[in-house]
Amino acid sequence: MKWYEIEKRIREEGKDEGKAEGKAEAIMELLEDIGAIPKELEKRIQEQKNLDILREWHKLAAHSRSIEEFERLILKVPLG
Repeated sequence: MKWYEIEKRIREEGKDEGKAEGKAEAIMELLEDIGAIPKELEKRIQEQKNLDILREWHKLAAHSRSIEEFERLILKVPLG
């Protein structure tokens, strides 16, 4: 692998990581509007790096009426 290919891969990984962090922050902001976020849930959201899962969680956060409802719903999302 050539140096420019390595550099490109590093840049892409950085972009994906930034997107995941941004999506996790957006989820947290939605949840803060409906209640206090337990530390364990906050940690779980921040540690999730799969963008597909985070996108699904974001939708669930937008429609959840409580933190407890959100916690129940994310258990149904395949981690994959």
